[in-house]
Amino acid sequence: MSRLKAAARDVRALGLGAPLRVAYDGSKALGGHRLVFDAAVRRVPPDARSAPVYRLPAPGAAAVARARAEATAIVGGRVTLFGREVEVGPVPDWHASYDPAAPGVHWPEEPWWQIDVRLAGRLADIKWVWELGRHRHMVVLARALATPDPDPAWKATLDRHLRGWLRQNPLEQGVHWASNLEVALRAMAWLEVLARAGHHLAPELRAELDAHLFHSGNHLLLELPYTVSTMRNNHLLGDAVGLVTLSRAFPDEPAARRWGEVGERLLLAQLDREVRPDGSMVEDSVSYHRFVVELLARRALLGDTPPAVLAALHRSARFLDRLGVHDGPVPHHGDWDEGRALAVSGDPLDLSGSARLALALCGDGAPDSWRDDHDEVAWYAAAGEPAGGDAAECDGHSIGGGLSRTARGELVVWLKAGGGPWHGHADHTTVAVRQGDEWLVGDPGTGNYNGRDESRSLLRSSAAH
Repeated sequence: MSRLKAAARDVRALGLGAPLRVAYDGSKALGGHRLVFDAAVRRVPPDARSAPVYRLPAPGAAAVARARAEATAIVGGRVTLFGREVEVGPVPDWHASYDPAAPGVHWPEEPWWQIDVRLAGRLADIKWVWELGRHRHMVVLARALATPDPDPAWKATLDRHLRGWLRQNPLEQGVHWASNLEVALRAMAWLEVLARAGHHLAPELRAELDAHLFHSGNHLLLELPYTVSTMRNNHLLGDAVGLVTLSRAFPDEPAARRWGEVGERLLLAQLDREVRPDGSMVEDSVSYHRFVVELLARRALLGDTPPAVLAALHRSARFLDRLGVHDGPVPHHGDWDEGRALAVSGDPLDLSGSARLALALCGDGAPDSWRDDHDEVAWYAAAGEPAGGDAAECDGHSIGGGLSRTARGELVVWLKAGGGPWHGHADHTTVAVRQGDEWLVGDPGTGNYNGRDESRSLLRSSAAH
């Protein structure tokens, strides 16, 4: 599909957001982006220093053991992306595709607005290198460093990976700057690294990280026209939480105060569209439901949380309770890519930990058993009493979002009779049946999330379900 045809398709789909999107695309094509973002690079204060934004609890022994084991694997050059172990070597090539369907592909190292990752002729599935660029594995290294008797190799590996990323990704250069959501998630990861292991970093490395963090706040604000016009879903929530988080990191900077004000307004406005009264979401995807829960948890971790955010977090966790996430596997309705807003060394198919973290943050903490079982709880919630949850639906009633569930003995059945606009499939009347932990009837799932348009559309269609 040509750029012109792609733009025309987007304009038809965007409705009221189309004029803003047209202006945005014109800026990219006619040099406006270069002027705006080059000026932003020059506005980074030379003495910008980030302040702590997270007060994170000490984990239990089980979570410590998981982090140390994964950190050792990372030292060996192995990182987990979408549930698959990928070799990245001593210093990752941050522009390699890492897409198993496109080995050897290398993304251009040029201004990000000159790289089109959306057209049918794109080099590879961009989500693989973006997943690595979220730096979840660096959070794991920082956690391991914060445990007793840390392996010196963990510090050396963290240092190499951070320096390599900074060297290979100058401000506004390369695909890691091409998505606001990726910029926001990376900033949150870095601030968590600094909270756990900032004292292990050399002063000049810390200063360079702080400069990138400050610029990330400006970047998120300047790039909002794309998100607001085109991505009024989890992406807008991610931008908003990123802006609020970075504003807390630079509390004395006037620019940062504006990030926080804009981010909080966007977050509260999007909540009304994103999370329904029954706790289901417009995403129409179990995977993206968890992702939004974790974004809201990120906001709650900052403190001074608006009541509307806590209420939405509580509702969305109780929806997962009713879906049955604590009682075994659940169907993967809608797009599923295992994307996370938190760093977890555990089963990416298990949604229980995210739901329990939400209940812990809406209450006064979590019981020790939750902290032992789930990294989501162990590394982000202190011991205490969680907010009340719901039981899994067992009598065929609606749990919300067009889904119902019933259970009899070892048999569990889900029926899907509704959906939403963003990450949903044409899968109404889909039935999933599980006996124990074995699927007797299952939905085929996503199949191809970010591939060619024609195959993605086919796998979302009724015929594929």
